[in-house]
Amino acid sequence: MTLIAAVALAAALLAQTSSVEGVVQRVLGEPALTGAHVGVAVIDPRNAALLYGHDVDGAYLPASTLKLLTSATALAVLGPDARPRTQLVYDGETLALVGGGDPLLAERDLDAAASAVAAGGITQIRRLVVDQSYYAGPVYPAGWSWDDLAAYYAPPVTALSLEENALDVDIAPGSAVGDAAGVHVDDAYAGVLYADAAVTGAAGSPPTADCALAPLASVVRIAGSVPLGGPAIQQGCAVLDPSRFAANALAGSLQAHGVHVDAIAGVGAAPPGARTLWAHDGASVAELIAKMLAPSDNFIADELCRRIAKQRDPAGSFEACALAQSAYAASIGIDPRTLSLHDGSGLSRYDLLTPRDLGLLLAAIARNPGAAVVRGALPRPGREGTLLRRFANSPAAALVEAKTGSMDHVDDLAGYVQTAGRGELAFAVLIQGFASEQDRAAARLAAERIVEAIAAL
Repeated sequence: MTLIAAVALAAALLAQTSSVEGVVQRVLGEPALTGAHVGVAVIDPRNAALLYGHDVDGAYLPASTLKLLTSATALAVLGPDARPRTQLVYDGETLALVGGGDPLLAERDLDAAASAVAAGGITQIRRLVVDQSYYAGPVYPAGWSWDDLAAYYAPPVTALSLEENALDVDIAPGSAVGDAAGVHVDDAYAGVLYADAAVTGAAGSPPTADCALAPLASVVRIAGSVPLGGPAIQQGCAVLDPSRFAANALAGSLQAHGVHVDAIAGVGAAPPGARTLWAHDGASVAELIAKMLAPSDNFIADELCRRIAKQRDPAGSFEACALAQSAYAASIGIDPRTLSLHDGSGLSRYDLLTPRDLGLLLAAIARNPGAAVVRGALPRPGREGTLLRRFANSPAAALVEAKTGSMDHVDDLAGYVQTAGRGELAFAVLIQGFASEQDRAAARLAAERIVEAIAAL
């Protein structure tokens, strides 16, 4: 290309993107976004060229847009077909449930395991243990907020998990204001989750009962209130002792199949030389990505992160996952010095990347042979997933597929949009630092207006 042609192309591009810049400047002037930071990158996925940027190299919290990097790294490191394996082994006295990093192991799977034990003619188990040794070290990444740890979306990330290490809790009002609330939990968790702080509030009062960590104890309690005369509410709580939870659930299934368990030891090592009575292969990496991205499932993302880490670290540490994510990022042209990575879900407040990084990542995903896996799982406006209620009555609604990311003071959007004249473009719009949750609606509307301007290019 001659210098004259290059200058002409640059001038044409500047004229086109001025409309995007105009929208960005109007967003920056929104009273609800006073003091907020806005980062925007628009990248052509065909050649990874930056077409427009605003604070494109600023450091931003990715929140759940980090799941895009986790997905791409998992496909590159593990492959789309890799599956985790859970086993039940027995040496004549000890029955061990051995975890292999399956994020979707369910109670129905444990019922199948118990059925296999009974089918083998075993009627009594002296000792039941859960082997968590596939992963070692901390079960939480660095930078997770302490007040998230009782919630279903931030449970411990363990090698053996059941029902995503979370359970639903039903909370009903008592018969008078001030009475203890009635709480129902799965029998497998009885005695660990308790409700001494949940009460019945005044009729018509807002329900505030929720999961919380108990002070100085590794248990979840229900705190807050539910209004007198109102319906029961349901909250999702983390399971803080996954080994006990799974062991109790398996013991119940064994009992239902006529197998008596003398003692439940909880966490323990599988006995050497034990024979396998049952094995279960979980969902493939591709299937997990499909289940993770639309609802933005943190647990699947962080289990994938630890499985990625196992390829270079026997402990499956989050630090090793971050190294793998950074290595993949570097391989697609992202400067790893711009990254601060600590988990797979983006829940960590220590995670940082730039709008340019996200744009380059999306461009690489679009060119990758496994693009269909990620692209097919991205939320779309008006459909199931985190974009279900976004882009309402917007001309861009049918043109967008994107990953959301939200946490306190953070609202991100990154994906692809079909434009009027430049084909499909990758974009990242990161809006952070707005003062209150009441301003989130303004941040989301601002991001949608920016994407609409990109679609008009």
